[in-house]
Amino acid sequence: MIEQRVIPPPAQQTVEVPAEMILQIATGMEDELEVAGRFGFDAVRYAALKTWPPFVSQVEAKRKELQASGVTFRLQTAYMAEDLAKDVYRIAKSNEATFLQKLETMRTFAKLADLEPKANTVATTGPAFSISINLTPPPPKEKVIDGTAQVDVPGIPSTRLST
Repeated sequence: MIEQRVIPPPAQQTVEVPAEMILQIATGMEDELEVAGRFGFDAVRYAALKTWPPFVSQVEAKRKELQASGVTFRLQTAYMAEDLAKDVYRIAKSNEATFLQKLETMRTFAKLADLEPKANTVATTGPAFSISINLTPPPPKEKVIDGTAQVDVPGIPSTRLST
């Protein structure tokens, strides 16, 4: 059995820990030692670092922030969906799957990949304007009847009246 020594960092030593490393450790998606190794920390140095109070408080603060904003849940859900996608595809591709199961799998994958048709949206460029053409006929002209009227009144001789 290999014995690991835990060496705390000296009080005067400054340790540079990249913010990306703190973020990746806080998500909890990977083994902390693998993450630390990508950033140049071997097992002994990381064992000392993970007991150092400033580092521990930074990771915990980032972990709480990620959980409060829902990032951790979305990351884990995305990882699980990606992990299961291969199995779902294999099952849907098999001869035991019905046509409807294959169709539903295709629809689900299309939705997850954002490949569904989008609603028709008209993109306008520049200011909007409109042209209206009124094709109604003009109002009819007034009709004027010009003429004379003749009135026969009994006992009065005929006269012509002009109207």
